[in-house]
Amino acid sequence: MSLVLNNNDSWELMNEILNILDCSFQDVSQTEPQLIANLVCYFPSILNNFNLSHGRVKFEVGGIFIHQKPYVKNIQNPNNWTKNYVELGDVLLINNIVENGGVKQRKALLLQAKKDSIFHSANLVPDNKDQWDLYANWPKFEYVKSSKQGLQGQIRYIDCQVEWDIFSSAKYLFIDNNSSNSFYCSNIFAHLVGEASVPNLSKFKPLFFELYEFVLGNAGKKFDIQNISPNDIGWNKIIEDLINKIQSVPLSKTIKNHVPKGVSSTRGQGMLFCTNQLPTYGCVINSNLPNLNNVFQQDSNIPPNIPNVNDDGEAEDGAISVVEITTIIER
Repeated sequence: MSLVLNNNDSWELMNEILNILDCSFQDVSQTEPQLIANLVCYFPSILNNFNLSHGRVKFEVGGIFIHQKPYVKNIQNPNNWTKNYVELGDVLLINNIVENGGVKQRKALLLQAKKDSIFHSANLVPDNKDQWDLYANWPKFEYVKSSKQGLQGQIRYIDCQVEWDIFSSAKYLFIDNNSSNSFYCSNIFAHLVGEASVPNLSKFKPLFFELYEFVLGNAGKKFDIQNISPNDIGWNKIIEDLINKIQSVPLSKTIKNHVPKGVSSTRGQGMLFCTNQLPTYGCVINSNLPNLNNVFQQDSNIPPNIPNVNDDGEAEDGAISVVEITTIIER
């Protein structure tokens, strides 16, 4: 299912998304984690309760920033990797299409962020061959480096012949580290997404267009965590893993020091960006979820300064940053 907009609504939505990118990547000298935190914050602060067609289409958006990521190891052909594990991704985008009060579709898009200028490049090959192999071939993997209560030891496998749309749903995000030097409309074409094909990356497109398509239900991969088969260890199960971990992961000591007293120290209740009321239909950020009862809402439209936490076990354990967008259609 996807939403078709008229010409005026299309331009209005594109302008909002460009505004999100302009604000998020205004200073590309910032660290990768800070740029992701900016995106997680500005997405809801700009798009939340934005409406089209005189209110017939509106958006409810929330975001949770997590400094650390889930890690996985190759258990199908481990000798193909030079390292023991790689990141599963940097940020998860979720879109819910709601029509007349009912959820019609849920989609997800997994992004691995790289701060690099790739323009005028040909036959582009990522520097991390293991990460490339994960996104290009999806060997059977196992979660590692997470808490005993979390993602530790679970085995997952995406059969690319069955779930053929995985390649358009787990992509590289290239944040152009030269975009601030551009003179005009820097963020329209400055930042790109690309597929992890072989022998080199392919199917590049502007990030703003990918996000525009995603908000309308035209990008990402469908998932259903309500009716997962006991034998399913593919995309549905992976998204369920990430959602459950996001809601339960504790804050790192560094970031916890900046959380007000009396506020829960789990990420699902902690560093949540949501400018208005909590969304109603979300599967990650939802006003009906019990672990969001005491949520700390970010009143400011300015993202927090993200400490440079290294992979030393002190950062948040094994979850992933998320932006959840609910597109609500009233006929």
